[in-house]
Amino acid sequence: YREIPYHGNPLDLIQIMEFIKPSAKDDAMAAILLKWIRMGAIDLQQVEEGSIIKKDVSLLKILKTPDFDIPAEESFFNLLKKAKGNEEFLRDDILSKFFRKNYILYDNFIKALDRNSESRMKSGGFVVEREDGDHYKYKMDVLTDSGMKLLDQNIMFKNYLEDYSLLNER
Repeated sequence: YREIPYHGNPLDLIQIMEFIKPSAKDDAMAAILLKWIRMGAIDLQQVEEGSIIKKDVSLLKILKTPDFDIPAEESFFNLLKKAKGNEEFLRDDILSKFFRKNYILYDNFIKALDRNSESRMKSGGFVVEREDGDHYKYKMDVLTDSGMKLLDQNIMFKNYLEDYSLLNER
């Protein structure tokens, strides 16, 4: 599939993508960072550290405050700033430690991503809530026909991009 399947914010798709890939939120954070790099709001560098055992380390530098499309983006940016503190660069290992120590802040960010995606997908008619069960009733989100089509198109588009990146035309 060669066309962009969804013209809203890509973060809206988290709920649909989690039907096939439970780690879609990790991809969402990477998408946010890529967006900010493209905007010129942050710079991401890979450096090699260690004299005997070499290890690649990612360094993130905040250049300016980016434009936010949804409130969860601003929450993520504030988390990065807080993790960075007064340092010039934010190291990936420091960020991981910060998220582990401040799991409630991280969890609130993840919940905000989920709420945004759920709201967008339900209002767009891609996902509906269904009640199921015989004796014990429970509610669950299911894809509509248009949701299945959007999921399929996203998978095909991702495959197209991966195949395209193998070409010399890149």
